[in-house]
Amino acid sequence: MAWALIPSGALLYVALYAVVPMLPGLERLFGTPPGSAHLGISLPFVLLVLLSPLVPRLRLPAGLVMGGGLLGVGLFGVLAGLAPSLEVWTLCRSLQGAFAAAVPGLSLALLPRLYPRRHTQMAGFWVAGNVLGGGLGAGAGGAVCRVVW
Repeated sequence: MAWALIPSGALLYVALYAVVPMLPGLERLFGTPPGSAHLGISLPFVLLVLLSPLVPRLRLPAGLVMGGGLLGVGLFGVLAGLAPSLEVWTLCRSLQGAFAAAVPGLSLALLPRLYPRRHTQMAGFWVAGNVLGGGLGAGAGGAVCRVVW
């Protein structure tokens, strides 16, 4: 589990931030007014923030919760890509945020247990991995936009 902690946070934020540069293209694709796709960015993060503190209280194995969270993020990312309307896309993105909540709260809570002597150092790596994931996600999304649109 310890080896997957930092990459899971990075990959999570890649998935959540990758659509940011694509919003204008998605609005054109769905035929909606400019600015109408904003909930597809804000709702996932609202749910992530609101649900994250509840996840460490679940009485399930940590690996199952984190793995299920990452699986849900991937599944609803694929479904969002297949969405026939902006409303369905926004719903899928919101569910991505709900599943994403399984990762940060639990992984941060696990740092002292997995790294008893270096948990503060690993918390720094954890934050850096999350920030790196957000930057890579936005950059990858921008690269896709340049190729596709």
